[in-house]
Formats: sequence, structure tokens, C-alpha cells
Amino acid sequence: GYHTAMVGKWQGRDLAVKRGFNRFFGPNCQGMISYWHPVVQNDFYLDDKPWKFTDDFFMTDAFNDHAVTFLKESVAGKKPFFLYVAYVAPHWPLHAREETIAPYRERYRKQGWNDWRANRIERQQKMGLLPDGTKPAPYPGNVPDWAKDKHKDWQAERMAVYAAQISNVDRGVGRMLEVLKESGQLDDTLILFLSDNGAAPNGGFSPSNNGFGFSPNSPNNAWRKDKVAIRPGSGPKLMPGPHDTFAGYGLAWALTSNTPLRSTKSSSYEGGIRTPLIAHWPKVIKKGNGLTRQPGHVIDVMATCLDLADRKYPTEFRNRRPLPMEGKSLAPILRGEKRAGHEALAWKNARGRALMMGDWKIVRPVDKLPWELYDLSSDPGETANLAKRHPDRVKNMDAHYQTWRQRVGAR
Repeated sequence: GYHTAMVGKWQGRDLAVKRGFNRFFGPNCQGMISYWHPVVQNDFYLDDKPWKFTDDFFMTDAFNDHAVTFLKESVAGKKPFFLYVAYVAPHWPLHAREETIAPYRERYRKQGWNDWRANRIERQQKMGLLPDGTKPAPYPGNVPDWAKDKHKDWQAERMAVYAAQISNVDRGVGRMLEVLKESGQLDDTLILFLSDNGAAPNGGFSPSNNGFGFSPNSPNNAWRKDKVAIRPGSGPKLMPGPHDTFAGYGLAWALTSNTPLRSTKSSSYEGGIRTPLIAHWPKVIKKGNGLTRQPGHVIDVMATCLDLADRKYPTEFRNRRPLPMEGKSLAPILRGEKRAGHEALAWKNARGRALMMGDWKIVRPVDKLPWELYDLSSDPGETANLAKRHPDRVKNMDAHYQTWRQRVGAR
């Protein structure tokens, strides 16, 4: 069998070591988390034992260190191995070390979200990510013009901290790649890097003295276990990043992160559900820096791993009967082949419902609104609603959605 390890955010009734992993480090995350200190509802564990925080703790660094340790154990053994690393970053709160933030500060002071979005669209067009003739989603009308913003240094700091969070992840991934390279196993190890959803819009457009459950009229000291109070809100006099702050980077930067897609996390527009998947496996993936437009879903990761490990999905596990597997292996795509994909993929989120069949997609924010219809092959930004032109297609796709919703119990 495989030697298995999991590092990072775990959300379950029991720990990862009770679900098939040999090693585990991270929090059993049941609430808002801090990158700096222990907080309520987020106890950390090493395997199945409570883990004591160190004085120099920073969550992403701790994830990186344990992932490297577990990986070194794996490559030194004789078994094939599986490592799952679930970073919290760059999820709010905006926490990062000053030395990690500093390299990005002037970059975002010199250019705001309007310019960065234009730069990203131009680069995506050159890379082929945004094909010729396709339309990016426009900024919604409530996003202010960067040139008119009165608090540019604060706005820039929010994005700089966010960038710092990502760079910390990047360093950790680089350390893991070095372990594989030094062991001679890099070329024959499949690495998948993906995100679970689009960027989160939390944080507002303007400075505030409250947010995320913290306010000037509350003691704000019940969250951290050391009882240190959180300074509520965020603005020019309270920049994000330090341990006693709690902030998000707001809708304008979230939409910039999601360029060229529409909307954000918890929506069923593409900006909420469409994320990149990067695969590295030189022994199998012969064409480097390639791009495939064959759609996949997170449910396909399980099917892919079982396919490549030549294992069958269990019908019983520790006196439980797992739900049948619905994913399909991505292995044919990795080999440069065309796979038989899903007939339909569906979503039901807090701010949206959607179903995709081929290039066509129906979507609506809530059940009481009519379906919108988009052709994603020419309109990835979901700018032209074609529902009135193709009522029969909408009706057919709605039938598929209702069947799926009833089958999986999506209320």
C-alpha cells in the first residue's frame, strides 16, 4: 500500500488519521482561524495528539515545515506515497510577516485594481487563457475607480498582504519540489495544485471600525486563547497583517484576482466555481506548459488517484458505507488524450445554482429568479445571456439540474 500524509486545514468529525492517513498535522478547523496564535474551535494536532504551539508559530510556515518533514519520511521509505497539503492561505484574515509584505507594497501603490486587471487580461490573451474574441466580465457598477479612491495606501496594503500570503505558499511548494528533486523522484511524481473556489469578496470598499464579528463596542478578546483582543475593523490607521488584526481585501481586489471571470466565492458564476488546476508529471505529461480546455471537477481527484494507484473505490470503510464515487479519472487528459467527461456538472452554492453541459451553462443567483444561459466557449465572462434565444435548451438543462438536485439532496 501507500504511505499517506495530510497537512493543513482539516474539517471533520474525526481526524485525518482516522480517515486513512498515516500522518497528520494541522487544525481540526471548526471556526475562524488565526495565522499567528491558537484560537477557539481550531485545536492543532500532530497525528492524533494535541500539538503545542511554538513561540515563533506562523501557520503557513508550520504547514510548510511539516509537509517537508512528512515528504522526507516518504521518499526515504520503500512504499509509494501520497501527500495532501491543504493550505488556509490566502483565505482571510489578512495575516503576514512584515518582511513578506514589504516586497509587494510599492507594486500595488503604483498600480491599482483597474490597471492590474487590464494587465492580467492582456497577459491571459497572450498565453491563450483568454482566446481571441472572447469577452472578460466587466467590473460591476459598484466597484469604485482606483484613481478616485482616497485611501490608496490602505487599499494597496490589503493586496500586498494577500500577495505575501500567496508567496509564503509558493515558498513551501518550492521546498517540497526540492525534496523530490534531491531524491530523484520529481519526474515520476504527479503533483496537482488547485484552489477550492474563487476569490472571497469580504472586507468592503472603505475603511471600517468593525467586521468579521469584531466591533468597537465588544471586548473582542474571546477568540484568541491568550485573551489578547482583536483591534476591530481596518483602514489607514489600522493596516492589515499584524497578529491583532482581522481583515479581508474586499470586492475590487477579489474581482481582480478572478480576472476575467464574473463574480466571486459562494456564487455559481465562473468567478465562484472556476479555478485553475496545474499538473506536473514529466514522465507522463510530455508537453510542458500545455493548456487543456477539457473541464474537470474536484470530484475527479479521487477517481484520478485511484486510477493511477490501480485501486478500487471501497464499498465499505471501517463499518461505514461511503457514497458511490461520481468522479472520473483525469489520467487520459494528463496523457494528452481526450477523455469521456461528465454529461453534466452541477452546483448549488450560497449565492447561486448552476449546471454545465459541454460549453453551455445555466446559472441563477437564487431559485426564484429565471435561469440565465451562457456559451462559455465564446463568453467565459458570462456577459451575454442567451436564455431567450434558446428556451428549449434551458428547459432541458433545468430538467437535468432538478434531477441532480433531488438525487444529491441539495436544498
